[in-house]
Amino acid sequence: MLKLRLTVLLSLTIAQVTVGSLIATLVVSNVAAAASLPASHTILAGPGYTDVSPHQIVRTGSNILYTIAPTCDAYPSCPGNSLRVYRADQSGTPASFSEQDAAHRPTDVGSSAIALDGTDTIHVLWNDRTGMVNYRTFDTTANRWSATTAIATTNWTDFGQGDEGVALAVDGNGTPHAAWSAKAADGVLHIFYANRAANWIPRQIDDVPLTTNRRTLHPTLAFKPDSTLLLAWLEGTFNYVPDGTIHIRARSPADTWSATQTIADPDGAMTTIDNGPSLLVTPDGTAHLAFLAANPPDQIRYWYDPGTGWLGDRQPPNQITHDPSLGPDGAGGIFIYGHGTPVPFDGHGDNLYSFHKPAAGAWGPWTLYATGSFDSSVSTRSAQFFHPFPQTLDLAFWGDAYPNTLYVGTDTAISTTAARLAVAGFPSPTTAGTSQSFTVMAQDGSGNPVPTYTGTIHFASTDLLATLPNDYMFTGADAGTHTFTATLATAGAQSVAASDTANTLITGSISVTVSPAAAARFVIAGFPTTISSSRSGSFTVTAEDVFGNTAVGYAGMIHFTSSDAQALLPADGGLIGGTGMFAATLRTAGSQSLTARDIAVPSITGSATSTVVICGPTRKLVRCYAAG
Repeated sequence: MLKLRLTVLLSLTIAQVTVGSLIATLVVSNVAAAASLPASHTILAGPGYTDVSPHQIVRTGSNILYTIAPTCDAYPSCPGNSLRVYRADQSGTPASFSEQDAAHRPTDVGSSAIALDGTDTIHVLWNDRTGMVNYRTFDTTANRWSATTAIATTNWTDFGQGDEGVALAVDGNGTPHAAWSAKAADGVLHIFYANRAANWIPRQIDDVPLTTNRRTLHPTLAFKPDSTLLLAWLEGTFNYVPDGTIHIRARSPADTWSATQTIADPDGAMTTIDNGPSLLVTPDGTAHLAFLAANPPDQIRYWYDPGTGWLGDRQPPNQITHDPSLGPDGAGGIFIYGHGTPVPFDGHGDNLYSFHKPAAGAWGPWTLYATGSFDSSVSTRSAQFFHPFPQTLDLAFWGDAYPNTLYVGTDTAISTTAARLAVAGFPSPTTAGTSQSFTVMAQDGSGNPVPTYTGTIHFASTDLLATLPNDYMFTGADAGTHTFTATLATAGAQSVAASDTANTLITGSISVTVSPAAAARFVIAGFPTTISSSRSGSFTVTAEDVFGNTAVGYAGMIHFTSSDAQALLPADGGLIGGTGMFAATLRTAGSQSLTARDIAVPSITGSATSTVVICGPTRKLVRCYAAG
């Protein structure tokens, strides 16, 4: 980082002296190139810079993003700098940021780390140039700093920008745990740990004897789901010397520490201020580490521990960068962020990129995230506890010109595991018999789309007369969403459901109100099947559509006829709500019919038959008989 920054400063100074407009031209070029990427990847926060080992960005339970970072106007000592709190202007994706409680900024800051607890209080740790490591909280309700608590002396005042000296994590009870670099009695940098519950009493954690000129750097912390705390650090000599080693220790909830584990990477680790390590624990308890190899210089190395020991058999594609940074993908997988290939290996590399590895998948390609002159020291939002909105991926990074400028990037996670099907778009109300389009989208448990879904779905409906799509297997081209058509036929409240054939818990439905179609026939009901001649009989006429639904909107006029030429029939009339009550008298014995017909549309018709009997007295009985 030292050589990188001197190179940038010299080139900018020469540009200003020799061709004064060149800097403006370069800035415009970067902005134009970035136009094709999401604007949410480069949201300006304000002056500041980030580091990899500590986390410096959080999102509250009300979905407000905060980033807290130190400023730097001149490399390497950043004279007169301060620690600043930036708050997003709105929930979700910010449009801008503003500094909070500027009057109480900490000053003369080295590196800083933050973590959120369940009350949306931000815990903040930093080292300073008086040789202290300090702690404060920031109240996100009042947007005010608390008073400073000096935790311990570090005896380290000659650090430069990029000497990542602090780390912070909050446990499930909301207790902050801190780690930092400090010079011990031997005058060498060691790693120390303390937590607030134990009154910030420090203890040295690195226990591997250091040989001449070796020191420990870049502590980083992460909790596992069982509240085990992991602490990783780099041991080595000087900047860009290929002699580094990554160590890890684990602290149990009972405050006992494991023996030190060493990452036995055959390519070693680069000792540099451009080398985390970066540590992350995914919700399944798998621990992940990223750092730089010693040989080939600055190539990304990745190791993981699923609970059975550290493994290095899943390396990403070969890529050289500085300070690779791990971040979650919101679905159990991980990203590794870094800038483009530096030229030479200890020089500068333009733009920001990322590798993505799904939870059960392989590494994807080195993908452009943001275009511009950015440092590789990306700080990601990650925590085992108190990590609201895990499907939103947030990170902070900075432009490596001086004074430094802090940016925030935010994205919605690309989920890979479907938990439900969202059935949407079916019009309601809809008319019976009308074919309608609707969509089915695979979603995760938080409602985010799952573009990788390739399951087979089956359709069902409460409408037994519905015409539904056949079973369908999603393809990669669907990207988790497909459009279908269906026809409902039964009036009333109905539903259309879709379910994964392999896992019926992955399901979803939509409610639809079905309205009757236009009248297609009349149904005459209630007239006696046998009736005495000259006796009046009541009956109903109901207008129905082709599916048997009552055509409640029928507004025509009905004319009645009968096969009985002597019948007394109702006058022409209409229906109310698709039905009406009438009466008729049949007089001619035998089988007779009664017919209702729409006057304007004669095809809308309906009939009923009845046997007419004639009744007369015999000696002691009344006898009824039909003709013949």
